[in-house]
Amino acid sequence: METLIVTHGSPDVDAVASAAGAKELYGGKICIPNGLNQKTEKIAKLLDLEPLGYYEGKIEKLVVVDTTDLSWVENFLKNAEEKILIDHHAFNPEYAALFDEVIVREKSSCSEIIYGLMKEKRVKVSKELALAFAAAIFTDSAGFKTADASTFKTLSELLELSGKKFSNVLELVSVEKEQSLRIAVLKAAQRLEINKVNDYLVIVTRVSAFESAVANALMALGADVVIVVNEEEKRIEARARMSLVDKGFNLGLIMQEIQDNGCNGGGHAGAAGINCEDGVKQIEERVLEKIKGKLATMR
Repeated sequence: METLIVTHGSPDVDAVASAAGAKELYGGKICIPNGLNQKTEKIAKLLDLEPLGYYEGKIEKLVVVDTTDLSWVENFLKNAEEKILIDHHAFNPEYAALFDEVIVREKSSCSEIIYGLMKEKRVKVSKELALAFAAAIFTDSAGFKTADASTFKTLSELLELSGKKFSNVLELVSVEKEQSLRIAVLKAAQRLEINKVNDYLVIVTRVSAFESAVANALMALGADVVIVVNEEEKRIEARARMSLVDKGFNLGLIMQEIQDNGCNGGGHAGAAGINCEDGVKQIEERVLEKIKGKLATMR
């Protein structure tokens, strides 16, 4: 039986870097459903990773990293003897019963938690992994918007370990925007619906791909909250301005409150999502109303 490290499908930089770090801690193989994208392929190449796309069979130890939506890993959970969860997202307490060990800490990235565990257990962090961790912190903190003093302290340590400059981090995470992505953003802008709540602007739009990139692009246009609906993938992504998060607005908790049978949701205060097996039409209106209701109480 294998030790298996898994994360969510269509992973971001933090998910891949966290999985690589967990592999150093626990050994075994890495499995990433749905494969890598252009940005995470660069991280995998840096770390010489060749993750599995799927794994069948019994699992001695399952380590789930950077994942709030357990629908990605439910088949693995059924076949695993020992189960460990490591995450930094808003956590659904009901999930605790599914794992033998839960390590959830309030950090801007999961990579910070993995790096801390490696330090505690005196596991060597290679120069390449240190650079990947630094890239994960930068991207998952939204360019340090959610960072605190400990984040910058960790980043300093990682840059020193990697022997690189911050410009190397930026180079690692930069990718040329594909034409298909640019088209998706423009189409999303054409389809957007504007909802005004007090002085806040809530934008709703629809896409068939690139939910996260579209959400970020619309935030840059001036929205306070963006809701991106992908009916084909049965997923909703949402983003919120940091000024709202500082006032207590939390998308991750909102998505957890909405989830029910067939739907799994969660994430960060400023970035979260929800998946529904039976499609998102049943949940889309509830997401919007819940967000509008919360904003109505804020000034």
